[in-house]
Amino acid sequence: MTASTPAPQSDVQLNPVSERDRHFMRLAQAAAEEARAAGEVPVGAVLVRGDEVIASGFNHPIGAHDPSAHAEMAALRACGSVVDAFANEQLNHHTSVSAGVLADECGEALRAFFADRRRASREARRKAREQAEQAQGGTGVAGPDGPAG
Repeated sequence: MTASTPAPQSDVQLNPVSERDRHFMRLAQAAAEEARAAGEVPVGAVLVRGDEVIASGFNHPIGAHDPSAHAEMAALRACGSVVDAFANEQLNHHTSVSAGVLADECGEALRAFFADRRRASREARRKAREQAEQAQGGTGVAGPDGPAG
């Protein structure tokens, strides 16, 4: 007979989604809308202590010319990574994590943003192709089917 050891589990307990969580996620969505309006990927973040928002931010790596200027960088640093600082009981501050809050709405906002970007990119390529064709047609250079006109 062999003894089995259960797989290690994170000390972070995922809390059920509450109306409070939804409220703060809506604030993050509003910050994400600011990013979208600035032409950035629509991601926002809020940091909350108790019932108070202590910080918020939105993506702006393009405008800031800073690849690390992501909304979630400060909020997520070490959270759920190889070293999970939030699960370390030796630290004097403890944090709870609620996952999946308004996930469908947030996912749809990102899908719509990137669909719009792809559509705009296709349109820009189409216009550039049309302009190139017009420029070639107006040069008077003979084509393979006959003399220049």
